[in-house]
Amino acid sequence: GELEDAWGLVAEVVGVERMRRLSWELLVITATVQIPVGYCGIAFLRKAQERSNRLLEVGEGKLQARPFMRFVARYVLMVAVPYLAQRVVMENINKYAYNTFCQEVSVALRVESLFRGDAVRLQAVASSDHTVATFADSLGKLVEESYLIVERKLFSLPKMMLLPGMLKSQPVLVATVLPMSIALDAGKSAFVSMLTERIEAYAEEIQELSDKRQRIEEYDTKSEDLIRRGGIGALTRERWHGLSKSIFDISVRQEALQMVLDFVEWLYWQDFMTPGFECAIGFLLEAGDLT
Repeated sequence: GELEDAWGLVAEVVGVERMRRLSWELLVITATVQIPVGYCGIAFLRKAQERSNRLLEVGEGKLQARPFMRFVARYVLMVAVPYLAQRVVMENINKYAYNTFCQEVSVALRVESLFRGDAVRLQAVASSDHTVATFADSLGKLVEESYLIVERKLFSLPKMMLLPGMLKSQPVLVATVLPMSIALDAGKSAFVSMLTERIEAYAEEIQELSDKRQRIEEYDTKSEDLIRRGGIGALTRERWHGLSKSIFDISVRQEALQMVLDFVEWLYWQDFMTPGFECAIGFLLEAGDLT
């Protein structure tokens, strides 16, 4: 799959054995952090829902405002603050492990792949349209995107473990909502994947043009006397202007697609999934299949 391909690309730079060791270390730490944090998140959501239910009781006249305020104060001190402290400490531990992994990958590319003993391989970079920083940024982005996929899956694992219990207690709800959510998620994933591929293609094109512009600007700056004596200032100006315009045009298209992607990610749960679940639950309540 994509993760396997990404792992293979990074392993070509880092080395297979070293990559296997670093990957296992990061996976163990991430799982140790994200799975317990996921369970804490479930408990936090339940307490937050309990707080919301108490507010409804105030509106119905079943609970007065002062007891509700005391309940909220206990919620903040006993639930919200400890949860925040847990997340901050554990996520920082996980982030440190991830940054250490990224540093190992960056050093392997920037230093070890270019300087091996007395051998120097800088000519390979000099003859390309990219800089060392460009290669390092591209590899870093690949590592980041792959890691975030694994991190999110591990964080969501405790929620997925609730599914068997839901299936046993509310089989009609699961049978109704699950296929719909899977179909909707598949469509959303395909659309997001298409947008992401196009955005990444634009980003690569922008980076290539930016590196080219930087090289040209540096060369032309050093060759100012030649340009002036040769009378090619107008030509140089047009070349600089053309590159800047090309970068601007592609950047506008990339930002437009990125905005669409951000809105899709944001509105997906707020305006599609959540209302869909509410409709399904409404029909089940009306039919008496859910109490």
